[in-house]
Amino acid sequence: KFEIAYAKESTKHETYLEEKKEAIPKLHYALTELTEGGLIKWDRSIDKNAFNMHPVVRGHAKEINLSDNKTTYKKARDYFSAIPEPKETEKITDISHISVQLFRIHSTIGAELYEETLEFYKKYLHNVLTTRLYNFSYQVEYLKALFKNDELKISSLQEQEWVYRNLSYGLYHIGDKKKALQMIHQAIKINLNTKNWANLSTCLATLINIYNSLNNLFASNKMSQLRYGLCEAFNLNDIKNSLRFLVCTEIMRGNFTMANQFFKENEEYVNNNANSLFWKWINQYYQGNASKKLWDNAYQKARNENDLLDQRYCLTEMAIWKLKQGKIAPANENINKAIELMHIMGEYCPSCYAIKAWILAKLNKTNQAKNQLLLIDEKDQGYYAALVWWKLGETAKSEESAVRAYKNSWSSGPPYSYSSTLKKAKELIEEKNWPIPKLPDFDANLEIPFLKEIQAIIDGIEKK
Repeated sequence: KFEIAYAKESTKHETYLEEKKEAIPKLHYALTELTEGGLIKWDRSIDKNAFNMHPVVRGHAKEINLSDNKTTYKKARDYFSAIPEPKETEKITDISHISVQLFRIHSTIGAELYEETLEFYKKYLHNVLTTRLYNFSYQVEYLKALFKNDELKISSLQEQEWVYRNLSYGLYHIGDKKKALQMIHQAIKINLNTKNWANLSTCLATLINIYNSLNNLFASNKMSQLRYGLCEAFNLNDIKNSLRFLVCTEIMRGNFTMANQFFKENEEYVNNNANSLFWKWINQYYQGNASKKLWDNAYQKARNENDLLDQRYCLTEMAIWKLKQGKIAPANENINKAIELMHIMGEYCPSCYAIKAWILAKLNKTNQAKNQLLLIDEKDQGYYAALVWWKLGETAKSEESAVRAYKNSWSSGPPYSYSSTLKKAKELIEEKNWPIPKLPDFDANLEIPFLKEIQAIIDGIEKK
């Protein structure tokens, strides 16, 4: 326990120094913004050299009754509401650029004005947080604030669906899989009742990702087939996207025939989409013929589109590829960039930490490698954690992690196993002469929520 606590504190201190280094310029920028916006003023005299509130702001502050929190928050909301909203959102590149909007939404939340909070969030913050800054932690924070005692305080059924759907997406990215599953189920129920097939398709895309994060490849694949069928039946706009999701699950299974055909027949679509280019590269990589040029195209496309998620995906997989080639320095450079993006987004990606730990172990930085592993929940320690624990002489922990990697990759059992990672985990277990876990065979009768209900709707349309 002491070693774990000490390792965590050491990591915290190193993180603090880095964060302090990054925070000082941001503090200067924020003070400049507040000063230029007239919210505070800077007394530059030598004997003071201090910041103080603008007299008008001070006047508002004097009227505040600290015992009446709602009134206080409403006054703050009124103040920040008077400040114009940014018009050129494409120039927003940092969270500090929307500081006034964050002040306003915090005060609106504090005043318990739930409907107004949602309206403001959707109008001024959602697109910026999800498509410009990719800040999932803030997305989750503001959407969770619309609940009180686990009850969503929004009256409109349509708006409830929007909250459930987008909150689930954010929760999935920050690693709260259980809560993400609950939220997306709520959104799916509403869409089935209101017959909103386009939103249902979007919900199924998130559900597919959640199932993959839960190592349930059978459910992920079946829901991908279902979503594609839904898009075909109702002629929905995201039919190509739904087919790409299905192709991705087939690649994970090691079934490359459909993937090869998809990438061959849809070149224009694939070349205009960073995630499609990334998966085209993964398809090559899993078949042993990866092209650096294709990876460059995918990564550059993601950078051009300011797509932080696909940049992170590209960098993580490139780090793995470089490790496989024995090129430690470039692998380290790629995983460092991936982790930096992960932190910016508030994303939880245990594999990034584990890869970094393995690189540190290979560089004989064993203490740092161990500290890195302690950032990962034990249930999320798999293949790379097994390699690190072995290097550190922790045989039991190494075997536990290797077996965990094998079980997770086994998923529902062949043919619904993650073929590439299952192979690596099995080879490691055999190399160390550990017993291969005996796991249940695939059961085709596994129940998947909403599968039969949605399939019946699709079948009804096709009969017409």
